[in-house]
Amino acid sequence: MTFCSALGTSVTLIQCVLVEFSCIYSYTALLGMPPFVLCVSQNLTSADRTDRSEDGDSQAERAVALFFPDLLTNGANCTKLKAEKICFWEGEDMKIIDAHNHPDFHGHNFERMIENMDRNGIAQTWLLAWETPEDEYDPATKFCMALPIDDSNPNSFRLCWEYKQKAPDRFILGYAPDPRRPDAIQRMRAAIANYNVQICGEVKLRMMYDNPDAIDLFRFCGENGLPVTLHFDNASAQRTGREFPRRSWWYGGDIDTLERVLRLCPETKFLGHAPGFWCHISNDDLGTTTAYPTGPVVPGGRIEQLLEKYDNLYCDMSAGSCLTAVSRDPEYTKTLIFAHPEKFVFARDYYDSRMYQFIESLDLPDDIRENIYHANAERITPPVKQVRIE
Repeated sequence: MTFCSALGTSVTLIQCVLVEFSCIYSYTALLGMPPFVLCVSQNLTSADRTDRSEDGDSQAERAVALFFPDLLTNGANCTKLKAEKICFWEGEDMKIIDAHNHPDFHGHNFERMIENMDRNGIAQTWLLAWETPEDEYDPATKFCMALPIDDSNPNSFRLCWEYKQKAPDRFILGYAPDPRRPDAIQRMRAAIANYNVQICGEVKLRMMYDNPDAIDLFRFCGENGLPVTLHFDNASAQRTGREFPRRSWWYGGDIDTLERVLRLCPETKFLGHAPGFWCHISNDDLGTTTAYPTGPVVPGGRIEQLLEKYDNLYCDMSAGSCLTAVSRDPEYTKTLIFAHPEKFVFARDYYDSRMYQFIESLDLPDDIRENIYHANAERITPPVKQVRIE
């Protein structure tokens, strides 16, 4: 494999078809982004991308101009190029599943999410609902949620279902009722039977997840083969400095709570997620007071310990919490992934490509990349409509 440098960024050679030209070039997976087919036409307008420079050209387009100036004709400039990404890895597909995202989230409605998935090579997305009482989430975050169209919950299952109906092959549905509801298990049963829900998530509640009602729900999910995505935030690391509406935005308990859940529900697969989980990549106590600890990793952290002890724990690699954690010591992260290659699941919980770029920077073998990008997620999701009717 050949490496070169464009615009200060390493790029990897792959094959790319140049449409409307009668030739096939070796081309690059630019900027660590998923590979794409480059469609070139004098009349195409610029791609709608988020990585544009001040002059309006994306980094990918400027790199095309640098390496293939002959593609630019008679006064055309970089903004005449349009790039559309697909999974195209050196002659064979590398499927990518985003195992954590939400509908109508951070300004991405259905059309924008599909465009973003296509642009980033995402074949399928776990589309997770987040249902929680209104007084259990920070009102300052309402701007990024679907509340103007559906104020029943931050990310209601109704929106997940609407996305699924529009693009059934692109979304895998997640739903998590509040376990404190007396009808929680019945609601979960209905979600599986009626709507082909395959994940319980996202569970993000201001309750201890080893609450007996939560354990009953998690065991039900295990009986039906559904993995459970758990969001953790430590109270002491999420202090607001205010008395109202909350002194801190904590969720789920702490890492000891997670261990109790793993032990109480051995047949249920759990994905650890968010700052209260990922801070434990290091064997230190920085995460008790800091949501996003940085600095060198001390090996032997609780994540490493729990992965070695419990077969039912998986790592949701989404959001800044994971990226910050795994970036603290890339060599340690690589060692941890090699030790547990079937336990790391690619996810975003946003719409960027930073985690993809980080994974590619580790230079992992293809079989481990396959596991992270899609095989692990596929392995832990059940077939649809596998529900016990009593």
